[in-house]
Amino acid sequence: MSLTNSSLGVETGYLPHHQESDLREMHTNGFMRYGVVAMVLDYQNRLLLLEHASSDKTSEGMWGALGETSHVFKEDGMWNVEPVSATVVRGLIEETNADLDISDFDTPSYGNCIDTSWPIGKHFLDQYAYASVPLLYAPNETIEKIMDAPLQNDEITAKKMVPLEQVMHYELRPGTVSWLAIGAAAISLSSNETVPLQTQAWRPNDSVQDAVLSKMFQ
Repeated sequence: MSLTNSSLGVETGYLPHHQESDLREMHTNGFMRYGVVAMVLDYQNRLLLLEHASSDKTSEGMWGALGETSHVFKEDGMWNVEPVSATVVRGLIEETNADLDISDFDTPSYGNCIDTSWPIGKHFLDQYAYASVPLLYAPNETIEKIMDAPLQNDEITAKKMVPLEQVMHYELRPGTVSWLAIGAAAISLSSNETVPLQTQAWRPNDSVQDAVLSKMFQ
């Protein structure tokens, strides 16, 4: 599986929706988890940065983009995988406490997602996740909802919209510097035209869990 995949389903605003076979290939290639590290931008190319509390993944006070492990559940012997669009919106709701849905975001009409390798965190040395990196644009109303919502998540202590050229002035969580370079390149290669974000059907059952590949495919 290539780590430079892009432009999937872009003509209708869809982001990738991986299947069990994709996750098995990720695991075979040494990845421990699968998820999303999203570039959430406004139309002035300011990036949503989140300040993190101390955890097994990052040190206190470090800033980074939204990162969220995708959900999976097993049914009739097969793993069902949460679409990228569903993961990123769920993650934004959980980490910013904003009342959001798919209709709050746009995505480039082509070049809307790339894949990369992402370090899981400070207590997971040399372990990497296979990460989809969607490019999402949020209109002013959406940004206001995100910034005005009071934080109620112990993992996130602050949120800011930061111009891309100023992001490097922050103390960034591991993986963010190389991710930012990849994301900036993706922005330059994507379309200036945006379309409404769409999502595939996702109806998780009661056994939903994080896509920790090392446990799924033991």
